[in-house]
Amino acid sequence: MQQRPVDTTPLALWERALDFIALIVPLAGLALALSRYPELPDQIPTHFNGKGVADGYGPRWTIFLLPAISMVMSVGLTILARFPHQFNYLTTITTENAPIEYKKARVMVRLLSAECALLFFTAVLSTLQGTDGEARLSPWFWAAFAATMITPVAVLTGWRKKN
Repeated sequence: MQQRPVDTTPLALWERALDFIALIVPLAGLALALSRYPELPDQIPTHFNGKGVADGYGPRWTIFLLPAISMVMSVGLTILARFPHQFNYLTTITTENAPIEYKKARVMVRLLSAECALLFFTAVLSTLQGTDGEARLSPWFWAAFAATMITPVAVLTGWRKKN
């Protein structure tokens, strides 16, 4: 394996903001689930099909799975983003291109972490809303899903045009 320079560039303020979002949003999802837990029915939606309609139900304690998974992912990705010199790259990493390649990799991992946290939060919202009536994924879920698909491509395209 190629010996690569270690990343020593300081984090930008917005990178720290992405880390903050990725860690606080799962806690907000947990707080929301805890606040609504006493009033939840015994069975809640646990799975939604491609049309956004609930097609699976489970015990009400499963509402805590989404924030828990989100927190594990967020913490894991936040830790992973600290080691961009260990990532796989399509180009050879040199001392000249390492700073920009590492920054792109760090930003993409942090962006993915924050977007997944928001996606899981909107899934908690949809699940809780589904206990009040027809269980469907909320428009917020679809907006978060679209952002998760589009934003990384837009960021990389913007980076490519800059360079």
